[in-house]
Amino acid sequence: MATANAKPYIVKEITQSHVFDFNSCLAFFDNWKKKSTGELVMWSKISEVNIQAKDLFLINYKNAFEESAYKTIQCLRSNTRTSIQNLTKKFDGLSVAYSSLLPIDKNKFKDPQDLCKSNVIPEQYHSYYNNLKVISKNTTGDISD
Repeated sequence: MATANAKPYIVKEITQSHVFDFNSCLAFFDNWKKKSTGELVMWSKISEVNIQAKDLFLINYKNAFEESAYKTIQCLRSNTRTSIQNLTKKFDGLSVAYSSLLPIDKNKFKDPQDLCKSNVIPEQYHSYYNNLKVISKNTTGDISD
């Protein structure tokens, strides 16, 4: 439920060039299934992820936004300097996940067009929404565990 006293969200705008394909790196990590307490991680239940630059191989997460403390997954069990240096070199070759804009369904295309026409979306963004790639059929691209 929305409240007048709630903290505003911090929105960080990104482009598709900031979205990387990490599939090639999954083999370098030996732990994706257990948190530091030994319990199994339920990826579909995670609602918030926090990764700090100082702790490169730790994934902090929450299953609910209301939780006060993060749970932790240590992705790299061997935390020696050599293993970290080797892994860091492999990350240098990360590629972007998408080479072009992702298409949207024509039914979803209509909504931002209507918002542009009614000036709910500021005019500076109209060209972006007008140039979206559209696909004619509805595809289900759900992300799963």
